[in-house]
Amino acid sequence: MKNNSLTRLSLACCLIILGVKSSYSQARSGIGFSYGFNKPFSGDYSAGAGWQLLGSIALSNKLALSPYIGYDNLKGNLRFNTTAPDASGGYHQGRIQNVDLINAGVDAKYYLNNCFFVKGGALVYAAGGNEDLINVGLGLSGGAGLSLPVDEHLKFEFTGYSNVVYIQPASGHGITPYVGLRAAIYFDFGKPLLR
Repeated sequence: MKNNSLTRLSLACCLIILGVKSSYSQARSGIGFSYGFNKPFSGDYSAGAGWQLLGSIALSNKLALSPYIGYDNLKGNLRFNTTAPDASGGYHQGRIQNVDLINAGVDAKYYLNNCFFVKGGALVYAAGGNEDLINVGLGLSGGAGLSLPVDEHLKFEFTGYSNVVYIQPASGHGITPYVGLRAAIYFDFGKPLLR
């Protein structure tokens, strides 16, 4: 069953790549939706998933701002965790739990050529677990990807990314970097900057 699903996925990816037109793919203004998978670097978490609603604001033919709002689920292994003593000498205990991250941020996206880009920026997030708000904070994001235009107003993007957030140690893992892969579909507006 797994091989059959993998074969179908590979065939679908090949058809998408064959259907891509070789035109332009640099910075353009538009809106998109992405879905992907993540894995924190810590063994206290297994692979999770997430989505983003994102935009693109072209500043030049090489540079764009990409604001987004999204959700990531970090799946905890429920290991019992005791933090180090705080300033008042107290310990905090809890289990490494599933963490739901609602995040919003802005990335600067620089196109190296017609297909490849790098990006980096900052995000704000609210982390929740077991129906409780764990913490709110600032994080960092970065990544690189491939942009494949289908026609003048539609393109696919595949991005490898990494985010760094802080989850309180009693219910999380402190500083938590995680990596992932996302696939996005973009609807571009206006005339292309390059043809």
